[in-house]
Amino acid sequence: MITIGLTYYKLEHKLQNYVKWLEEVEGVKVLILDYRANNLKDVEVCQGIVFSGGEDVNPAFYGKQEYLDKPEMGTVNYERDEFEKAVFEKAQDMKLPILGICRGQQLINALMGGTLYYDLNIQQPTLSNHSALESVDEQHHVRAIDNTYLAELTASTSGEINSAHHQSVDQVAPSLQANSISNDGIIEGLEWKDRIGKPFLLCTQWHPERMAERNSNPFSYKIREAFIESVKAN
Repeated sequence: MITIGLTYYKLEHKLQNYVKWLEEVEGVKVLILDYRANNLKDVEVCQGIVFSGGEDVNPAFYGKQEYLDKPEMGTVNYERDEFEKAVFEKAQDMKLPILGICRGQQLINALMGGTLYYDLNIQQPTLSNHSALESVDEQHHVRAIDNTYLAELTASTSGEINSAHHQSVDQVAPSLQANSISNDGIIEGLEWKDRIGKPFLLCTQWHPERMAERNSNPFSYKIREAFIESVKAN
């Protein structure tokens, strides 16, 4: 049995999407890492970590405190941010495989020295909509960037993904690189710029855990497969 740490998501039905997606794999158990329980020590019994979606990341993490005054900023959960910062640092120290999803990608990029758009509709108004409409995910095309790990593991140059976000990666952290992009230029995924000697790290702006065709779409099941294999190898 392997244990995967999953960061807290305040909406229980969405949290369960992650749990079911991971525990569909035989021999996987999910442990919730929750700032309210302050169970940072539980990272020590995990073999991999998934950073889930949710609230906007504290812009102070990427040097843009002034964004807090913007009306378009969503809810910022400072306690969650600080707790998950500590989880990320501990996981890196332990060389654990990491998967970041939606907010998880944004948090990891910020913690590693990148920046975010605080609101795409304001800062990139010519783009198509990337937010969920009435709680239904948008669907759009994504292109896997040539010679990236994502392109390798999905064996796909492009595909269809879901979308439910109003923030996204702006400047990519120095040690990371974009691995996929939407038709209108939004960075949809991140990975190591140089993977040699480093633990698994893959981030997606989309939600592979709740895609309609998650068991047949390589931008869902191949990501889970690669993550779980890296966890077992670890």
